[in-house]
Amino acid sequence: MLERRIWVHLPPQMIVHPTYVDDLVGCMLRAIELPQLAGQVINVGGEQPVSYPAWIEASAEALGRPVRQWLVPTPLVMGPARVVTAGASRLGIGIPSRLARAGERCVSRAVDLTRARELLQFEPIPMRLGLERTVAQAIACGAIPG
Repeated sequence: MLERRIWVHLPPQMIVHPTYVDDLVGCMLRAIELPQLAGQVINVGGEQPVSYPAWIEASAEALGRPVRQWLVPTPLVMGPARVVTAGASRLGIGIPSRLARAGERCVSRAVDLTRARELLQFEPIPMRLGLERTVAQAIACGAIPG
């Protein structure tokens, strides 16, 4: 984010679920205290899933850095990606996963927080607050310039 000012996004639309580290650590500590949760999978995530461009915009804003983003229109990528994927499949040739995903409309990395809320009394902090805290901590420890 500090050095990259221009982002070009290819299809598919990516949905991410940014998670503030203190939220994750807090849930881990609570889970350790509850032996009945041993071996269970409990998803932890941020307040809400967001598009990758929205996450970049929020991160850039927290850093106080301007950013430009361009979305490549889906038809320019989806059609050719499907043709290449189909041809490679017929020929038995493997293709990179990024190219295979280009033929999809959306890839979501969102998680369901229901179990974390119920079992760990988890309520994530807002993404913007988590980003502000992360930037402040990074500046305080000298990881990024202030």
